Amino acid sequence: MTAHRPLSRKFSYKNPRKVFAIYPEGKTEQIYFKCFELQSKQIRIVFPEKTGNDPMSLADSAKSYKKTDFDEIWIVADTDFSHNHRKKKEQQLKYAGIECKKNKFGFAVSNPCIEFWFLLHYKEIPKFTATEGVQGNCIKALRRYYPAYEKNCFNPSILKPLTQRAIKNAKSLDSTREGDWPQNHGSTVYLLVEKLIDVQ
Repeated sequence: MTAHRPLSRKFSYKNPRKVFAIYPEGKTEQIYFKCFELQSKQIRIVFPEKTGNDPMSLADSAKSYKKTDFDEIWIVADTDFSHNHRKKKEQQLKYAGIECKKNKFGFAVSNPCIEFWFLLHYKEIPKFTATEGVQGNCIKALRRYYPAYEKNCFNPSILKPLTQRAIKNAKSLDSTREGDWPQNHGSTVYLLVEKLIDVQ
């Protein structure tokens, strides 16, 4: 009697989690956004390999992936304007904004830095003109509320309960924005955060 070999079938299934590919300028953003994945089974956050740390190179790196590889692709950048490099950074942001629209990527920008987005978790900050050295001032101001904060080494879950306040404050500052990024202090990171919250 011949033994019957069990049938072998390949089962394919769609990953139930929504996959966000995020291209940030630095490690701080990676720490922050990874927290959303850790707190939800509905989200997967991927930080694909990139060729640089400025908005232009991030956009070019994102174009190397097919849109179908991920559910959403986002560029996350800072203005971080300085007197010597402001014009160059503005050109990079303009290029990234155009490429994001062309390729249907999300584009989230903080002026001057991601710490300004973190600050919005604690209070609404009036608009004011960006000046050189203001990134350090943002970190200093953030430590008034989050004393243990260290760039690239912090606990993002501390910010999580205050997320809705940050979104409200960011929207208030963003209400008169013209262009692809805040010209005065502000952050459009809330656009990505709202997407992540909607999936949860």
